[in-house]
Amino acid sequence: MHYITEGELRRQYAQKQFDTFQLPAGARLTPSARQFLIDFRIEFESLYHKKSAAPMSTKTNTKPCSADEVSAQTQARIDDMRILGARLRLLARKALGVNNEAAQLLERVGSAWQEGKLADTACCPAEQDCSGEPQTKSACETIPSLPLSACVHPLYFEMAVMCGELLRFICFWNSACCDEHKSSDDSWIAQMRTVLSALTSYMEQAKEETSRD
Repeated sequence: MHYITEGELRRQYAQKQFDTFQLPAGARLTPSARQFLIDFRIEFESLYHKKSAAPMSTKTNTKPCSADEVSAQTQARIDDMRILGARLRLLARKALGVNNEAAQLLERVGSAWQEGKLADTACCPAEQDCSGEPQTKSACETIPSLPLSACVHPLYFEMAVMCGELLRFICFWNSACCDEHKSSDDSWIAQMRTVLSALTSYMEQAKEETSRD
């Protein structure tokens, strides 16, 4: 199975611009590659995407998905959950000994996602909500800007990268989910926002500690 990356698409687009993209047989798009096509309004079809790309804010006049599309979307969500879960676990390993609270949260949520399922509410600290219930967006839309200082551990800069990844996935699934799986997709989106909120909180704490030194 070959995954076409955003980098490959950008190189092709730089050589010659195109407004449609035909996915090669047996290939799949990475989430960032799908997002690139959507952002540039390039029409494409894939296993998980059977409609023309449109602006991310367009949510009206959507048609119900066919059974095949619903099944494909379920598999797409599970694939993305597994990818993010593995990345969360890698970040958890790096957080050990630096921020053990973050390490535990990332490991528990990441382990669940890596198995293609939502994390249990018991996996989250008391102040974090992993229930999958819709949350307000305002707390999760910005990524703290960390000072370039030797006092800030590199872990927190890696958290910023993960926040960017989470925002990308949230943006994609907000636009890609069809009515038949809206509840399942919304639950995962809400849980991604929970992790995003936790990471930004850890980064803010590190930023405040640096400013006091």
